Amino acid sequence: GKSQPPNTYAGASRRSPLERKSPLERRLPRSTATSEKSRMAAIGPLALISERDQAAFSPHGFTPLPSPKRGDWLSEHRERGQTFVDYRDGHFASPNGKRRILYVLPLGHIEANAPTPAALARFASIFFAVKTRVLPALELTRFKQIRWRQRKTGKQAHTSDILDVLKNKLPSDGLALIGITGHDLYPDDEWNFVFGIATLRDRVGVYSTARYDPAFYPTTHKTTRLATQEIVLRRTLNVMAHEIGHMFGLEHCIYYRCAMNGSNSLSQTDTSPLHLCPVCLRKLKHSVKFDIVERYQRLERHYRNTRLEPEANWLAERLLWIQR
Repeated sequence: GKSQPPNTYAGASRRSPLERKSPLERRLPRSTATSEKSRMAAIGPLALISERDQAAFSPHGFTPLPSPKRGDWLSEHRERGQTFVDYRDGHFASPNGKRRILYVLPLGHIEANAPTPAALARFASIFFAVKTRVLPALELTRFKQIRWRQRKTGKQAHTSDILDVLKNKLPSDGLALIGITGHDLYPDDEWNFVFGIATLRDRVGVYSTARYDPAFYPTTHKTTRLATQEIVLRRTLNVMAHEIGHMFGLEHCIYYRCAMNGSNSLSQTDTSPLHLCPVCLRKLKHSVKFDIVERYQRLERHYRNTRLEPEANWLAERLLWIQR
């Protein structure tokens, strides 16, 4: 199988556009839009699955990811993509008799406009079709091994140190553990910040809500409280789904607009949908063995109840296509 990156970032900014490429990245061609043939190959063979699943994995209704613009994730990170077959043969984390709970761990304060940990756990249980549980909150500042640095925007915590803490907090029945914090994060001194980070093999990840509120950026036009809450909610769910997806072994998606697209900025994160493309959906179904229609129906209801109408409408159309 192909080598796996130890950690994967969501929404990150380097201090300099010049970055050190790994030997693998240097061998990969510059990222361009994928062809229809490569996208279908990434979805994988469909002949031996049910007609309903064939319809669910059809590319109908999904938008191919265009060639990256300057500053986009794929303009700075050369990724060859992870096909369904790559994933199937990679033997990543999946629920079993012993490890079956997805844990949510609050780490210190969470932004006032962000969803509660309980609300986030409900979303994750629907999106990933697994049981979730919220652990008692911990304050990051109590762990002396976590490095901090000061920036104009405030203090930032080092993500690798947080992941080391989380590895020791994963319960024995834990499928994975996601930490949520209002503290700003950074992965190393070359980076300005990172929205989140997760491991593909250790089943732990963390993400920050610090930058989701438009008020974080002084030049942003003021928004109403309701509009702010909707913006923060959408960004929080997007990055949460992305990071937990990594813990299930899903790499960044290069094929379609997808919750697993890499992101270099909030504006790019905002273009990612709150659903998985057919390639990544098939990977998750392979891992969790859920019913696609039932999952879509629950997710549509959840988005309606949280006033995320565009996503709910997309899911309603998708259900009509699958059940036609």
